[in-house]
Formats: sequence, structure tokens, C-alpha cells
Amino acid sequence: SSDGTIWLAAGGGLNFIKDDQVYFHPLIDKGQQDIEREPNIRAIYEDHEGLLWIGTYGNGIYVIRKDTIQHITQQDGLFDNVVSHIIEDETGNFWMGSNRGISSVKRNELLDYLDGTIDEFWVSTFGVADGMKSAETNGGFQPSANIDGEGRIYFPTVAGVAVVDTRKIKTNDILPPVYIENLRTFDSTLVVQDSIVLDYNTPFLEIGYTAISFTEPEKVQFKYRLNGLDNSWIDVGNRRTALYSRIPPGNYTFEVQASNNDGIWNTEGASITIVIQPPFWQTNWFYVLIGFLLLTTGPGIYYMRVQRLKKENERQKKFTEQLIDSQEQERRRIAAELHDGLGQQILVIKNRVELAKYSVDNPGEIKQQLDEILQSAVHSIQDVRTISHGLRPVHLEKFGLTEALNNLFEELEQVTEIKWSHYIDDIDELIPKEKEINLYRVVQEGTKNIIKHSSAFTASIFVRRLDDEIRITLIDDGKGFNILNRDSFTGFGFTGMQERIQTLGGTLEFESEPGDGTTINIRIPIFNNG
Repeated sequence: SSDGTIWLAAGGGLNFIKDDQVYFHPLIDKGQQDIEREPNIRAIYEDHEGLLWIGTYGNGIYVIRKDTIQHITQQDGLFDNVVSHIIEDETGNFWMGSNRGISSVKRNELLDYLDGTIDEFWVSTFGVADGMKSAETNGGFQPSANIDGEGRIYFPTVAGVAVVDTRKIKTNDILPPVYIENLRTFDSTLVVQDSIVLDYNTPFLEIGYTAISFTEPEKVQFKYRLNGLDNSWIDVGNRRTALYSRIPPGNYTFEVQASNNDGIWNTEGASITIVIQPPFWQTNWFYVLIGFLLLTTGPGIYYMRVQRLKKENERQKKFTEQLIDSQEQERRRIAAELHDGLGQQILVIKNRVELAKYSVDNPGEIKQQLDEILQSAVHSIQDVRTISHGLRPVHLEKFGLTEALNNLFEELEQVTEIKWSHYIDDIDELIPKEKEINLYRVVQEGTKNIIKHSSAFTASIFVRRLDDEIRITLIDDGKGFNILNRDSFTGFGFTGMQERIQTLGGTLEFESEPGDGTTINIRIPIFNNG
């Protein structure tokens, strides 16, 4: 670097040499320092201000500004968390290679984002559709990319060298017109007009929208919001539907905007007014009636409250008994897996070793026994991994809660016939690390119930980060059930879900009727608003 320091990239983190001494430079929080958690470094770049930009394999970019370390990932807007190259062109744009292609972003926008002066930055992306023979670039060596005097940047890929002529890249200034195409509720398709009126008990509203752009239409990006419910914009990439469940009574305006392939936004966009009519018990005349009844029936209400508290104490007692039973069932399940799977494989290994002892003079027989032992060992390792994954998902351990949930739904989309849709905010570090598994298991159990019991065609999940809570909604259009039937709650694993949510200080509510699908609403307070 400019001060004479030699920086060293390694698979276990960042190091540097100064005054003939080698030092380790941690990139993670000081309270979590652990060399096994340090990122795999793929690229190091020093800009004209002396800032160090560190590209990693799977952890995005770290920026070292004097004594401050800042972090940017795909959740913030990067194209990929794998950054194998960082090189700056003549106009201050960073060009980065990854496993998914080449991306470009203005250096100053990244700094403004880190300083909090802007909420987002635009990334241009290039792949096979733009002329690359392979989108995957190679890295892990220095220099891993180069720029010549004509502004051309050379990236190594698995299919040869990709050349980007930065001086010939033009910006598309044409704004894409935005349209709302269709509106759909649980049982009907609505006519698109300036305003629609829905009943309070409408289970969900799906809004389809689009934007017209003839230059790389696959790169058109969208964001939307429902004014009156959540006034912040939601970036959804190139997804062309918005899904809302159980919108509270009130007047709202849905707005959607789109950007073209170069990130130029049509801020006028399209909009529609949505009116949700309240039920009779939320009208003014009903409030007056209730006030009168309270004044005249106060003693009766007090008696009913006492009785309700007694029932609640009894319910809590039954809940504790069910909790103990569910824990014992889980212990029995693990014991059975160890005995029937891993235990049997180890027994096979033992027997094969005994046979091999008596075949010392027969090399062919010994080889056959060793091959059998090898296969049994492979099966044993797989059994251990399966049990371990059941106890603690590997994505949760390595990449955090948000990525673990995204991975869960990617697997569901591949292995089930149900049409899944999901939107998951970044909720990492909002609840204690040791309790993240409880939230993950609740969502996993909810999806398992949908697959096993709902007979649904479509299902959706929303994980939203609000000011002081995490709100999770699971919806399916399946056969539903009678929530007054307590046997349903026991049979579908709801006891374990309730117990896990209680450890997080949250609440879990069910809405379902036979033939009308099921909605699960979960609210969990945020432990860390930082």
C-alpha cells in the first residue's frame, strides 16, 4: 500500500507485513474474533484516498478506512457476495468479478451508502447475455484483473478472458413506463381501475405489475410500497407481483416504480387506491354500544375475567405437560436414528474388521473387507451429517438466519409441487444468536405442516423487519381446519411452535376455517435495534 505496508490475502483472513513482522488484521467484530470465522480473501485494492477494499469469497466487501472497518454484502445491494476482482476505471467506477458475472458500481456511491447519505446504490451487471462465454470469473491471485491505457479491463474466466471496454458503455436514459396489470384475491380476479374496495376479511391481495423496456428487459428492477400500511419502499428486483395478507381496514395507496437496465428510475410509476371496509364491530356506532354495555355490565365482566384467568392457568399447565412430552419424543427420535442408522453401520465395521483379522494371508479377501469397511464409514459419516443438520442447519451456522430461511425456501421450491412465493427482510442479529434456531424451526415446522396437511396449491411467507418487531406471516390456500378443535393443534406440531415462540417473547396466532386456507401470524420483539 502507499504507506509501505505489504497486505497478504489468505483463506483464513487478512494479514500484513510491516517492519519485517507479520501481523493478523481481523475483519469481523472484535467481540467475535475467531480465525475460523474470518473470511476467505480474494482481492485487495487501494484507492487514491488510501482506502483498502477487500473482496472475499462469500462475505462481500470489507472497507478499511483508517481504524474503521465497514462491510457491504448482497443484502445491501451487491451483485454477489463472491468478489474475486476489484479494479477502478477512469471515471471512478469499480468493476468486480464474481461467480455470477461482472458488475460495476460507482465508488462514491458505495462510500455515500456507508456514510448513510444515500439509502441504496445502483449496480450494473454483465453476463453471458452480454457476450461473456462464461459468467464465472477466476480469482485468488494478484493481479487478478488488469486495465490498459484505452480503458479496457481484462477479466479471467473459466472459459477464457472477458474484456470490458469501459469507454464504449453507454447509459440508457429512457424511462420504462409502469403499469398495474392485474388484481387477484383468494377467490376472484378484479378489474384494474383507479380505486378498489375490499372486505376486511379478504385473506390476501395479489397485485401484478410490469414495465416496458426493450433494452435488456430482464434487468428491469421494481420497488413498491403500500402507503398507509408501510410507507417505506420495498426493493423486489425483477419480481412482478406484490402480495399482501389481511390488510387492516383503512384507506391505502399502492405505488410501484421501475428502473431500466442502467438503473434510471421512473419515479412517477403507477398507483391504485385500495379501500378496506371495516367490520361492524370497528364502526363508531358499535363503539358507543360497547361503552354503554360496559357501564351497565361491569361486575359481570369482572367475574368473567376471573374465570378466564383460571382457564389460562389450566391451559398453561397442559401446555407444560405437552412440552415435556414433545421433548421426550425428540430424544427418542434421535436415539432411534443413532441406533438404527449409525449404530448398525458401526456394528458392520466391527464385524468386517473381525473377518479381516482371519484373512491376513489372503490379500484379495482383505481388500474386499476394507472396501466394505470404507462404504460403511461413508454411510456413517452421512448419517452423522444428517443428524447434525437436523439439530443445527449448516446455513444458519455459517451464513446467518436470513440466508438460512432463503435456502429453506429454495429447497422447498425444488422438492414440492406447491407454488411458493416469499419475501424475507434482513433479520440477522435482531434476536440473540443462540435463539435464532427457535425462529428457524418455527418457520420450518409451519412449512412442513403446509406440505403434509394443507393440500395447498400455493403458499407464501413474509418475513418483515418493522421498527420494534419481526413480523412473520405464513399463508396457504389449502383445506384449512377448525381452530376450535384442540386435537388439530396437538397433531400438527403447534405445541412445539408455541413453545419456541414463547422463548423469544413473541406471539403466534392462527386464522383458519375448513376449506378456506390457513394463515399463521408471528410477532417477535427485536432484541437489538442497532
